[in-house]
Amino acid sequence: MPFTIECVDCVNYSLFHCGLQQVICDAMVPKGTEATVSIPGFSRAELHLTEGRTSEVSPPLDSVRFAALADPAEAQVLARCSNGEHLVRSIAVLPLRAWDQRKDYAIATAAFVLENDPFVLRIVRKAEANPHPSAPRPSILPVWKRIYEACTRSFEACYLFDRGVLTAFNNEQYVRFPSQIHWDLGGTCIDLVLFFAAVALAAQLQPVVIILGNEDSDRHALAGVWLSSDWEAAVVPGTVVRQEVDRGRLIALETTWITQDKGFDDALQEGKRRVLTDNVLWGVDIQAARLGSPQVRPLPEAADTIHLGRPTGFTDAYTSTRMQTAASILANLRLEVVSVRAPGDAGRHWDLRGYAVTIGRSPQNQVRLADPTVSREHAVLFTKDGELYIKDLCSPAGTVANGNRLEPLVPHPIGESCDLRIGAVDLRLAPRDGPDELDD
Repeated sequence: MPFTIECVDCVNYSLFHCGLQQVICDAMVPKGTEATVSIPGFSRAELHLTEGRTSEVSPPLDSVRFAALADPAEAQVLARCSNGEHLVRSIAVLPLRAWDQRKDYAIATAAFVLENDPFVLRIVRKAEANPHPSAPRPSILPVWKRIYEACTRSFEACYLFDRGVLTAFNNEQYVRFPSQIHWDLGGTCIDLVLFFAAVALAAQLQPVVIILGNEDSDRHALAGVWLSSDWEAAVVPGTVVRQEVDRGRLIALETTWITQDKGFDDALQEGKRRVLTDNVLWGVDIQAARLGSPQVRPLPEAADTIHLGRPTGFTDAYTSTRMQTAASILANLRLEVVSVRAPGDAGRHWDLRGYAVTIGRSPQNQVRLADPTVSREHAVLFTKDGELYIKDLCSPAGTVANGNRLEPLVPHPIGESCDLRIGAVDLRLAPRDGPDELDD
């Protein structure tokens, strides 16, 4: 009996994480021997095989290594038998953010819902949607509305077109984690839906990721929340999704409408319209996936590109062009303090960088002010279609541009020279001269 190993062509960590995929399809170890199997650079330990046939097993994989990948990589499965035989099999490994779109693996979508992400929890706090465990369960629709509105005032989201499927891997598409959405100021429909589902789950709602379109192409995603349900399976057939939306037991939300300054009621109407008129493929009940078999947990939080630091950059033409255009406009501007109450802000200035500039007391803001009248997240400067805007983020003290008090959450066009009041701090935006300086 020869020593043999059969492996998958490529490894998708999210499927492995959910128990839907194993690296080794089949292995045969000669009688009286044993073997070890590893994937150098991607496995945490060796897999030990005893004599005889073994199927659907894998060495334990290292999520941090997968998270560090920007693109698919080549790897090798190394198998060593105690009789001296060695086998090498070539495989491809996919980045952690590779989402498999096939119906057979629909349940794995729940692995990309990261309800413990800091940015997600920040939205929950902003929406005041995390009740005390002993408090009565809040009404679902008002909480869903507060979540939508908290997202619109937390960042100026843009709709970023799909990067498409991975080259040579026709079933997978990259998705953005919450930190990437925050960094990129937007995402695709599936990015935003996964983000909304995570916020809903953290707020003790029961979210559903709804997939529309065709099984082979032209997909669209909506975020749903059960108002009442007797459905128990993690994957909800499309006919059931449509029926429950029509009955008003499941509410669907067009999340991309936060990128168009549309209100919550408009986003609800559009979500319902699309479910009732488009082809619904399926839905994924995230809470049911968390409790079912297989039990689909969020992707590992140990992977820094999910929760910590600067996320891996995306390189699609739309995102890159938008960022470069925005950065080129902001790079020519300086924001300086002209009068203050708090001494800590006197004389400060910032030469602007990046493609959006947030202003507030929180350390995460590019322009950080100390004055107590300034909110933690007070306002954001950004560009859209080559024009410069400022938006007040529902700050209690308000934002004033050239003497005009801004309506919260409504982008206000400004020129490259503008007098601003952020809380009680007066600032001047103007073209800058001289070399780069960044006040911190």
